[in-house]
Amino acid sequence: MTKRTKTGSRSEKKSDFLPGNGLKPCSAYHQGKEVNDSDRFVPFDVKWPRKSKSPADVRFLLEAPAGKSGWITVKDGHLAYPDGKRFRVYGVNITNRGAVPGHDSSVRIAENLARCGINCVRMGPAEALLVPDSDCRAIDPQSMDKFDFLAAELKKRGIYIYLRLDYGIRGFKSGDGIPDCGYPALYFDSRYQRCHREYARQLLAHENPYTGLKYSEDPAVLFVELTNEMSIVEFWERDVIQQRLKEPPAECAVKEAEWTTRQNCMPLEYAQEFLRLYNDWLSVNIPPDTRKRWRKENSISADSLIPLLDIQERAQAPKERFHAEIGFVMDLERKFFLSTRDFLRRELGIRSLLIGNSNFGHGTCSLALISGTSLLDVVDTHFYWEHPYPSPNSTIDEFYNYRDQCIRENTPMVDNPELPFPAIPCSALEGKPLLMSEYNSPFPQEFAAEAIPMYSAYAAFQDMDGIILHTLCNRDIITKPGPVGRPFDIAKDPQKMSQLAAGALIFLRADVRKARETRTCSFSPDQVKEAIRNRDWYPLEKRLVFRHRIRIASLNGPEISCCDTAAVENPAISDTNELTLFFGSPLFHRKNMTGYFTIDTGRTQVLAGFINRHRLPLKNISVETEALFCAITVSSLDGKAISESEKLYVTANVRVANTHMRWSADRRITEVWGTGPVRIEPWSGTLFLRGIKNAGRAVLIPLNSDGSVMSGKRIIPIEAGKCSLPLKAVTNAYIVYLEPGRRACSEDSKPSRG
Repeated sequence: MTKRTKTGSRSEKKSDFLPGNGLKPCSAYHQGKEVNDSDRFVPFDVKWPRKSKSPADVRFLLEAPAGKSGWITVKDGHLAYPDGKRFRVYGVNITNRGAVPGHDSSVRIAENLARCGINCVRMGPAEALLVPDSDCRAIDPQSMDKFDFLAAELKKRGIYIYLRLDYGIRGFKSGDGIPDCGYPALYFDSRYQRCHREYARQLLAHENPYTGLKYSEDPAVLFVELTNEMSIVEFWERDVIQQRLKEPPAECAVKEAEWTTRQNCMPLEYAQEFLRLYNDWLSVNIPPDTRKRWRKENSISADSLIPLLDIQERAQAPKERFHAEIGFVMDLERKFFLSTRDFLRRELGIRSLLIGNSNFGHGTCSLALISGTSLLDVVDTHFYWEHPYPSPNSTIDEFYNYRDQCIRENTPMVDNPELPFPAIPCSALEGKPLLMSEYNSPFPQEFAAEAIPMYSAYAAFQDMDGIILHTLCNRDIITKPGPVGRPFDIAKDPQKMSQLAAGALIFLRADVRKARETRTCSFSPDQVKEAIRNRDWYPLEKRLVFRHRIRIASLNGPEISCCDTAAVENPAISDTNELTLFFGSPLFHRKNMTGYFTIDTGRTQVLAGFINRHRLPLKNISVETEALFCAITVSSLDGKAISESEKLYVTANVRVANTHMRWSADRRITEVWGTGPVRIEPWSGTLFLRGIKNAGRAVLIPLNSDGSVMSGKRIIPIEAGKCSLPLKAVTNAYIVYLEPGRRACSEDSKPSRG
């Protein structure tokens, strides 16, 4: 046992590790068996009713209709209502054909997202609205009608719209007059940019018949995003353009015919155009004598174009030449953002906040990338814990769907000492709202129960302006039975759906406070460029995000490359003393994993990770369970502290899987994706409450997957402010009413409310 000590005002909490608890070792998770062979897994499909009847409805966090108070703006570096009050985004994505569901599905989506506290939906990309198998310039009227109806139903319930303009992913047709593929060419090809603006005009100038407003004049349209996960800086950094120019034209033609994804290729025609533009830029920005010297030093003839540096040459290239090349690429990106901003503002009258692109790679080009995106209203980032990737045996269909034969490490965040959230220190720019418009711990990751509580808590702690889960669905599946169809889809995932409301209370209600202290760093323009070729360079101790608020003060200097070099202790305790993260054993030592994460605030308390291996009493809760890895959330629903609340929302999650899903022996590849119904491993154990005031009994009610009440109510006496709640129902969510009086216990007694 380790003692508690105090350092200043912060209590350094250590846990008691219990190695001899007689529970199954962690390797039991990695036996390669079909999940449904275990009697612990039971069917628990998610339901989507037209009208919510849930006592756990948290739509009180939303202001309906969306845009009621006017346009959301930016004040003091954060999103704000017109009166200056802070506004936060807690959302989900709806992608592809999922954004054009039938009208009945739209009602169900909007109703249940509002119930869960969702106040923003990111919708797109453009392909959802285009005429199927047509050119890329025609919007399908039927699809547009479905999109309009969904947008109106969301707005009605207080849910804002986030529109994506990313365009051309599907590929261009012969009638478009543009070479297919070459997605990043949007940054420099005038034909591509013309089509992009044409689509933007069609969408944003369109009047939604269900709201009576054009999208350009509707304050419920919170954000308009220019493009998604597509950066010419990142594309250049990966050496795609340079390699294309080195290949013989015949070989290029063969490769172009075989390309299947437009985010990882560049037709030769575009690569040649890029090189010509680079040389035009050099003639304006680099003195003739310097260009002449470069030609002499590199044996480049006077009538030849100065070539691009490939990835091997960059490391040894002189500073002036390397900086010139990356300077050109960064200029392309900035000019595109600014010219498109001017088009949207001046010609279309857009008042929504603009987002250029996301910082999606968190690699060496992150600083260069956000130096461009920060020219617009909001800085955006993406982060996935263990994004699946194709195995060598994956088919094209499996590649696109990240399903069978795709690889994931299948490890918990709490046991990764370099743990996650690199998106924050390399994206958070002081004075700019920070949004994470895509995050997930994709299905069927067996430790995903930790994800929503952790993301929500650290987003609040880091004073972020929004987090948006990717994705609800990518097609109209709400009313259709079946399995979790793709790793990113949450509409059929009972674990994530049950936790959405808990995350909303953590983030939107600000149950977790922002950090007390901020650590900042600052970079010069030269550092921003040099970071691209210095793969071992990183400005911060990444784990500082668990201690303090992290921000980049400037990308224009002075040079302050590291704000704090001190190692973050284990456990890492936030400077508010509300969040604790204990990094267990190193990854891949599966038999000894012990990490955990806790939230300990007045209104929300959370235990997540390998909590059965520790004694972790929080202010008002503790648990006993045989579950190897799980997440327990307890939140007050009436705004009071848990100790004084009359109504609590409890979630208890272990694992979730499709029926007949099968893993590989090392538990890293889903060899068989499985079918419906979706199954959960119910949490079984005891939740202990203490410090409860003014209550004589607890009424424990299990909930269905749609939040409605199921049978199996229990009434438990509260004595001396304490009670023991047996969570043993086939569910992952409960309502607990804390009532006055000490009436006799009865299984048939009715709760006084709900």
